[in-house]
Amino acid sequence: MRAKLVLRLLPQDPQAILEDDGGISRDGVGKIKSEAGYSFPPSATVLGPFASLCMKSDADEILDIGPGMGPDTLVALALGKKVTTIDIHRKQIGAFKQEVARVCGKLNLTPQISYRKGNLADPELKIPEDWHSRFSLVNANKVLHFLDPQETSTMIKNMALATKPGGYATLTFLTPTPGEPEWEAFQKRTCEEIQNPGLIF
Repeated sequence: MRAKLVLRLLPQDPQAILEDDGGISRDGVGKIKSEAGYSFPPSATVLGPFASLCMKSDADEILDIGPGMGPDTLVALALGKKVTTIDIHRKQIGAFKQEVARVCGKLNLTPQISYRKGNLADPELKIPEDWHSRFSLVNANKVLHFLDPQETSTMIKNMALATKPGGYATLTFLTPTPGEPEWEAFQKRTCEEIQNPGLIF
């Protein structure tokens, strides 16, 4: 099965391209928050349910938000699905395009994929009309934990707008690692009862 072959072809330690290229950032200084202070779940925990939904006959078109180096997208492509990706960083998109070409080339697969630059958490972003109720499956893997409450609310509204009636959304979050600055900040927010994705969901 192509989806299993994709997993073998993925880099063992994929690195996101985190340099900012002028994309909107809410931290006020244009910096990208590091994922170093978070614990990653096993790949099967994330990809298993996502792949199961991709295999549904009515999962004809998928939106992958913040795909990074794209294991989710690549599995969907291997299953013959049409995928639209959106990422806030141009450099990340460029690196991801090369990864799609590498993996799909080894599989002799012509991918049905389009790439968009944008931030679905930005309240000023207007969702294209042809995205309304378009996607059978909307995926946000390891994205929402970086957002503040306003951004989270905007992202969820936009995900709902893009999802077909009866469609699915998959969400995964990273857990702050105890002892890291991210853990201390998470604990502080929890004590102050400030909403964030880790508390909302």
